[in-house]
Amino acid sequence: MKGRTLAGLWALLVVAALVLQTHRAANRLRASKTLLRTEQETVASSTSGHLDPLLLRTNLVRLRAAAKQDPVEVRIPIAIGTMHLLLHNPHEAIAAYRRALEVEERYEIYQNLAEAQRRAGDLKGAKQSHETALKLAPFLALR
Repeated sequence: MKGRTLAGLWALLVVAALVLQTHRAANRLRASKTLLRTEQETVASSTSGHLDPLLLRTNLVRLRAAAKQDPVEVRIPIAIGTMHLLLHNPHEAIAAYRRALEVEERYEIYQNLAEAQRRAGDLKGAKQSHETALKLAPFLALR
């Protein structure tokens, strides 16, 4: 191939990569905005003294859509787990926290998982998750 042909193909590949990156960045931004909105609405509802179950279910729908837009944002499955805990669905919360752990291991995810397991009646699993949280963040034992 001649130099001009290679340069043209190279330029085309660079443009395609930029378009894909821009699309990905736009999706991540939309997902982050959705996450922020659901967190703000949930906090506002809880400080008013009444957590509206309809709001929590609506937030779950929004968060699931956000998870598709940005599957590597660990805070989204954490928020999904929290919504399920607030709706008294510990088994669904456990599944969400496990998805979060697939993205990133954090002590707070293990703490949340332990609470969900405790609420689901899995005391052995809750103890194991709590111990893992302590291994990842020994300062928790000082509390």
